[in-house]
Amino acid sequence: MIQMDATPFEWFGDDQKYSLHGAIDDATGKVTGLYMCKNECLQGYLETTRQMILNHGMPTSIYADRHTIFRSPKADKISVEDQLKDKVVNDTQFGRAMSELGVTIIPARSPQAKGRIEQDKGHNQYRSLIYRSIFHFQSFDYPYPSVIKVDPNDFFLLQTLSHQTYFHY
Repeated sequence: MIQMDATPFEWFGDDQKYSLHGAIDDATGKVTGLYMCKNECLQGYLETTRQMILNHGMPTSIYADRHTIFRSPKADKISVEDQLKDKVVNDTQFGRAMSELGVTIIPARSPQAKGRIEQDKGHNQYRSLIYRSIFHFQSFDYPYPSVIKVDPNDFFLLQTLSHQTYFHY
């Protein structure tokens, strides 16, 4: 299961918030995708998912918040009677893409339920101070972030007892 979320933060110390979209393997704690842009958006989650699929394979499920990127706001409002009449709420673009790939989206009911990705957001905010000082990042438009590739797993991943993965290949 992959936990996904985005966090707005002043990553570059320039009083502008950018959203870091992230995906993390719940079993191993391995970061499977990261993407930063001006706000939490479909493009950010699709790019994070693209990185995950290309580098790790297809996950069986994604555990995410109830943001309208993942699920329709009407999803909780459909009545039992409507469900019995085979009425459905249309998927979001992201939901449809995941459905076509055979990936189940599981909506979390609270931030605490997504413990690993929520904890990782705090770590990434702390790490941004370190990365900014090491690589002299000054702003989102500064050229270094697009050139330098830093894999957070190289620095912060704990080894697991089992190396079995549940990604589809």
